[in-house]
Amino acid sequence: MVKTIWLSSLWRLDLFLNLYKSLENLWYRVYFIWGRPRVNKLYKKYNCKYIEDEKKIEKKKIKFDLVLFWNWLDDLENIVNYCKNNGIKTLFLENWYLLNTIQIDNKWVNLKNSISQKTYEEVLNLKKKDCNLKIDQDKIVTNLKFNVSLKDYILWFFSYKTIKWVFVELLNKLYKFCKSKTLAKNSNIDLPDKYVFIPFQVHDDTQIRYYSPIIKKMTDILDFFYTDIKKVFPSYKIVIKEHPMDLCRIKYPVKELKNKYKDIIWLKWWNIDEIFDNADYVITINSSVWFQALSKCKKVLILWQALYSNNPFVEVVKDKDEFKQKLINLKNKQINCNEVKKYIEKISDLIFIKWWLNSFEKKTIKEIICRIEKELKN
Repeated sequence: MVKTIWLSSLWRLDLFLNLYKSLENLWYRVYFIWGRPRVNKLYKKYNCKYIEDEKKIEKKKIKFDLVLFWNWLDDLENIVNYCKNNGIKTLFLENWYLLNTIQIDNKWVNLKNSISQKTYEEVLNLKKKDCNLKIDQDKIVTNLKFNVSLKDYILWFFSYKTIKWVFVELLNKLYKFCKSKTLAKNSNIDLPDKYVFIPFQVHDDTQIRYYSPIIKKMTDILDFFYTDIKKVFPSYKIVIKEHPMDLCRIKYPVKELKNKYKDIIWLKWWNIDEIFDNADYVITINSSVWFQALSKCKKVLILWQALYSNNPFVEVVKDKDEFKQKLINLKNKQINCNEVKKYIEKISDLIFIKWWLNSFEKKTIKEIICRIEKELKN
């Protein structure tokens, strides 16, 4: 029986295009979601079938067996709800938590992941089923690229943005971007010997908007907790790093913050692995960053509940009033790095697909198809 798959994503189109053609070669019936004009050019170029939105499904009398999403973006929420209400199975993909990985799950990614709130013991006892699906490797496609002509791109761009926006706002953003990068490169900043690292999250990330009752803007961390951090770690500096996605989008009052909080070091462009390697403690906002930090066996404090935070290696703050005590607990905590490694490897095996999607291989496509088949059989 032919299975019908709907690839509902407006992002990572190279991956989804090759997945589409691979599924089609393997006798799946596949549809894309109708997207922006430049995306639609891609569909037409490769003869891809598409459907506009959930309202067109009933009209065209298409019965979908599974919908594969790239994350759960606001503009796809109606489709997610449609799937729930009509018993259509779902899978969600999202960027890495560890280097060279994609995460995949049938509930969602991040905090709503299907195993994110299982206990430490439950996670360790979970077993991943190997992919025994026999797939003809010649039918897996990896060489297609999302390319639209310069003419098409220019026409699309100017049809959506005004000349004023292009020549004033865009140039202004480019100036801020170049300025911030130049300042960062030219600044003579050295990491201190002892410091607490606070990596900022993207200000409008879904984790912040929906799952962060304590912190609503990044500077809240300093406003709420700077005094407690200095009481617990009086001789430590506090290293702040802006999220790269927010550079030139959010203008933090750095000078004012440095005057107000004397022991902070503010970074824009810096290798985050280097900061992790030299940090003594990491404080993060329910972000995947804590998982990266834990993978380096760092002591981590998480502000509010986070993905896979039910483990003995981290401290989780669920109320502002308990912050100081949790920080003291973290200071006194002894971490077994071998046990941490086992836990990280277990989570990675269960939920992540290895191979970074910008240079994905046939194994990446095969692993996603295996997960699709597994979901269809459940």
